[in-house]
Amino acid sequence: MSSMASPNKRAAPLPAREASVKELVSTLKRKVEQHRADGAHPLKAAASGGICHVRTEHEEVEAVRARHGSGSWQLRALKWIHSSPVQFFLMSLLLLDVVVLFCELFLDAEYPNCRIIKRDSISCCEPSYDGALNQTLGATAHRLMRQLTSESTSDDEHGAHGEHEICEPPLIAANDAAGCDEHKYDGVHTAHTALFSLSVSILALFECELLLLLCIVGPGLFFTNLFYLLDLFVVARPLRTYPVPPPYLSTSTYLPTSAFLFFYVPVCSCRPPR
Repeated sequence: MSSMASPNKRAAPLPAREASVKELVSTLKRKVEQHRADGAHPLKAAASGGICHVRTEHEEVEAVRARHGSGSWQLRALKWIHSSPVQFFLMSLLLLDVVVLFCELFLDAEYPNCRIIKRDSISCCEPSYDGALNQTLGATAHRLMRQLTSESTSDDEHGAHGEHEICEPPLIAANDAAGCDEHKYDGVHTAHTALFSLSVSILALFECELLLLLCIVGPGLFFTNLFYLLDLFVVARPLRTYPVPPPYLSTSTYLPTSAFLFFYVPVCSCRPPR
């Protein structure tokens, strides 16, 4: 009888195990519901994740689905932006913009602007030039004195070199302004215009992408994402500080377009959802 009663005693803990499993399942359900509730309220999720919380793609998709619905255009647009072809395309544009930047730096170093050339250049003229006649006697005497004097110090030689050996003999440095032909390299000006327009177009496309993300995820998720804020600063600052618009785009067209992109669209994106 004792051997028959032992199985009953061992089977007694089964209800306790079932209760623990049910409790575990209910706890997991509560966590899932809490996660969905946090995703449905971007400001609450942002507060739980910190001021600048880097969210994953899945978290953004779930938050947009909970806010706008599974069949909304916001969800389809967000999935399209996060798709691999679009991301590869944007990465290619970023690399292209870096190449364009280095090309512009090379052109600026190899073919500087006439304003810089006129600022730093000195006119070297023949001694018979009318504007240099008053300087010929003093420069010739100074040159003869330097040739005859072999005991000059290195500092004196350096000072004389910096002041009087800029022009090769027999040329004389004149006080007249130097000239510069701005139309000598027309291809360089064309390349500058093309590279400038391409760089502005790439930055404008990135700006449109960020503004579209702002409209999709809402201000609560956008302005608490560290990467979005960094991208917005990097893209918007060069666009606002460009001194000259592209030649084919007049100022009367460029300024209203910039004002619309930078002010009107963010204001519209802050409207509460229906």
